[in-house]
Amino acid sequence: GSEMCIRDRPTAYDVDKVVEKLEKRRTDALRHLRENKGAEFGYASECVYNALNEAVEIVKGGGVDE
Repeated sequence: GSEMCIRDRPTAYDVDKVVEKLEKRRTDALRHLRENKGAEFGYASECVYNALNEAVEIVKGGGVDE
């Protein structure tokens, strides 16, 4: 019924807002990375930063692999 139609519709979202939030978190991660360079936590911060970097590129690209 109509329930199925609603569930199957893709979720719409504001790409610019998503990118803005990801970039803010990426900036925070970069700051943590600089503050903790050489420490074990610094490595974790680098991983987070790299993952957020990739997420920003994916969202900006519309989630499509090239």
